[in-house]
Amino acid sequence: MCREMEKWSMEERQEGRQEGRREGESRLTTLLKLLKADGRLQDLDLAIENEEVRKKLYLEYHIE
Repeated sequence: MCREMEKWSMEERQEGRQEGRREGESRLTTLLKLLKADGRLQDLDLAIENEEVRKKLYLEYHIE
């Protein structure tokens, strides 16, 4: 029974990680599209390279 629980727990963690990746990709895609639409190409480049810049831009664009 312990092995069954461990397997289930590992599968749940894997699914959680995959969901987190999808959400992160969606969030980043939204930010990059908005920056491009606003003509903020320099900020777009910075967002690609710098996590701190991305965090500030997420706040600015109200992306959660």
